[in-house]
Amino acid sequence: MRNKMILMTILVLLAEILRQQAFWYDALMIAVAVIGGVPIIIGAWKALRYRIISIELLVSTAVIGAVILGEFNEAGIVTWLFCLGEVLQNLILSRTQSAIRKLTEMVPDKALLLKDIDDDEPEEVSLSEIRQDDLLLVRAGDRIPADGTVVKGFGKANQANLTGEEEAVFKDCGKEVFAGTILEDGMLVISVSRVGSGTVFGRIIELVEDAQDSKPRVQKMIDRFAKYYTPAVFILALAVGIVLKNAELGITILVLGCPGALVIGIPVSLAAGIGRMAQENILIKGASTIESLSKIDALAFDKTGTLTVGRLQVEEMVWKRDDRSLLKAIESRSSHPLAGAIVTALEDVDSGGHDVSGMVTVPGKGIEAVVDGKKVRAGNEKFVGKPDFSMKSTGKSRVYLSVDGKVTGGLAIGSCLRDDAVNAVERLRRNGIRKIVLLSGDNQEAVDRIAEDVGISEGYGELMPDQKVEKINELRQEGFKVGFVGDGINDGPALALAHVGIAIGSGTDFALDVADAVLMTSELTKLDNARVFAGRIEANMKENIVIAVLTVVILLLGLVFGYIHMGSGMLVHEASILLVILNGMRLLGRKLI
Repeated sequence: MRNKMILMTILVLLAEILRQQAFWYDALMIAVAVIGGVPIIIGAWKALRYRIISIELLVSTAVIGAVILGEFNEAGIVTWLFCLGEVLQNLILSRTQSAIRKLTEMVPDKALLLKDIDDDEPEEVSLSEIRQDDLLLVRAGDRIPADGTVVKGFGKANQANLTGEEEAVFKDCGKEVFAGTILEDGMLVISVSRVGSGTVFGRIIELVEDAQDSKPRVQKMIDRFAKYYTPAVFILALAVGIVLKNAELGITILVLGCPGALVIGIPVSLAAGIGRMAQENILIKGASTIESLSKIDALAFDKTGTLTVGRLQVEEMVWKRDDRSLLKAIESRSSHPLAGAIVTALEDVDSGGHDVSGMVTVPGKGIEAVVDGKKVRAGNEKFVGKPDFSMKSTGKSRVYLSVDGKVTGGLAIGSCLRDDAVNAVERLRRNGIRKIVLLSGDNQEAVDRIAEDVGISEGYGELMPDQKVEKINELRQEGFKVGFVGDGINDGPALALAHVGIAIGSGTDFALDVADAVLMTSELTKLDNARVFAGRIEANMKENIVIAVLTVVILLLGLVFGYIHMGSGMLVHEASILLVILNGMRLLGRKLI
């Protein structure tokens, strides 16, 4: 396309030099019209086969009409300007994909494949050759090529580009690693679980691309308008040419009527805005999320792992009977944040000899399994049963253990607020969030303590997933546009029901599947950044609509009063397209707040 544009430009310049020689001037302009016009005509024909009257059809008809009328200069200039506009559009729009390119460059295209776990001669292969369960060697300084589980070795992986964690995370046997992250030191052998687009990184890229391609309600409305507007322009031009017997005026109307700026204005704003948010580790899953996010005025927070840090610790244990190995046997198979704290506290307890089967996670309650033929439950009091002992700790999360229906022990697990939780809540309230509530499955005492510390006046504890949904419904019925922020499996229904479901954390499958938006880092202040920037994206889209409509008005007025002709009309038309693109591109250089 660029080479063709260069050739056309040279021919236009030669034509201007030879303007006084009519034959050569006309011949060069015809050549420009043919070189640039044939692809436009082909594009128009392809669209017509699907019964679409496209902008290319309007331009093709105008160019062919100008040639028939002997207006070779108009035909050449219109074609040249249209092609120039397309080249500049493609050049500028490619910048909106910078966020995607940066993400894709983080994943290597080669990997070191091992024949077996003890192989000391790895083979370098293309990433496309890697399959699930393959063994890969990762050396210090390498980017990890695929998602997988460590089966040999140890080291520290920098996951900042995925999770926002500043410190490298220690990895050894059994730990999960992610494509695109960097092994800072050590050496690992990993068993591949997911590769390519199936990895967490691959799915993030796919989400951003899908979001950039999605359409908000206003774009769908404009698409419907253009569907009828473009044929209307074609019919009007035909009528003017026949009734007024002025073919040149009819052709000029075809050129002026092209709705290019109106059609491209919103997509470029979305692509630039969503790409900019992706650079800040804020993933938006669709254009409709931008519209909803900018309008939310109520937020409901989950507690554990959302307002509080994921690093929990057991602060008290009470045992009527030493069943710690049973507890560790089932908690080591759970992904809940509390389970990690329990397993850490019981690291000196041997649980390897137990036979565990039939394990089930009950959202909002706990887990149960059959261990050595005994029915074992771990969870809250409602799920496990009322203990006949007391615990000293107050304001803590409590997990009880029962064996065959008898409560044999309990643990108090403490958590602390995220460093930016108080500031984040203050900013949200200051910037227009009218109501903030805390919804948690934890005990009411612990919820009240966290709510008071963070400055939230309403905190509801001991909620099952369906009860969280009821609270979200109540807010909706009160007329609020509700956002819900959570990170656990039990938050799924509430995330789905809220106007905007926002997952915070490390980009788990759950977060990517259920939420409308994902904060890949754990910075709560980015909630307000995302909401404010979504408003800026919406404002930018409206600005582009105004530019497009004003352009049409100016062109029509210029035509009526005799100031606008075919060539100058196409110039103004292409300039308006570039203007809305550049306006949308401003979002790429803006701070989120």
